[in-house]
Amino acid sequence: MRKLLLVALVIAGMMDFSTAQARMVATKAQCVAACDGNGSVGDNCSGITKRAKFKRCRSKLILRCRKFGVDSMCPEPPPPTTTTTVPAPVVTTTTSPALTTTSTTTETTSTTTTTTVPDVPNLIGPYTFDGHVTDDHVCGILGVGTPYSLDFAVTGQSGHSLSGTVEGVPARYGEVYTNGDWYLTVSDGHNLPGCTEGFYLQVFPSANGSTGELMYSRDCGTLCPVIIHGTVN
Repeated sequence: MRKLLLVALVIAGMMDFSTAQARMVATKAQCVAACDGNGSVGDNCSGITKRAKFKRCRSKLILRCRKFGVDSMCPEPPPPTTTTTVPAPVVTTTTSPALTTTSTTTETTSTTTTTTVPDVPNLIGPYTFDGHVTDDHVCGILGVGTPYSLDFAVTGQSGHSLSGTVEGVPARYGEVYTNGDWYLTVSDGHNLPGCTEGFYLQVFPSANGSTGELMYSRDCGTLCPVIIHGTVN
């Protein structure tokens, strides 16, 4: 009886093994070749450093490969992507002919309008001033009524501007007024070291002859003005 039971178990086990074998869709040799050959084992079991765990991972993958097929569990990797380099387009530069530009120049005749100013008399020449002191109240340098004369000259004239000399000393400035009066002014101190002298000689032309006013000043620490009136010849 016991022998019959043992025989029955062996037969049942063989039948189960055959059934299990029948359910496999790929052989072990196919899965080993595919999973090891195309890198599927490495992809699925990467990062496992212990040898025993790596073997168990590999065995499970091969078992699943046998159950579900090589294409499902260990397929061939896709072919590498081929990159096609397209040559750069050839750029053709077209040079256009130069554009000829014709410029037309129109000449315009400009008209200059000159405003006529009153005629200024030619004053260039030598002159003599003769007069008397009319004011010397500050310092009494000459004294009121004292006669005084000097020589002066107009040496240059440009419009209303004058240049000249007073007692041989170059005039600092000179001008003709619009009414015809004119003057020369001199600043000098060579006769009195340490002092400053100034001459302001104004001439008043008229039909009866020219008169003049000489304003003389001396500054040696104190300003001393002297005013002299006279005629100009």
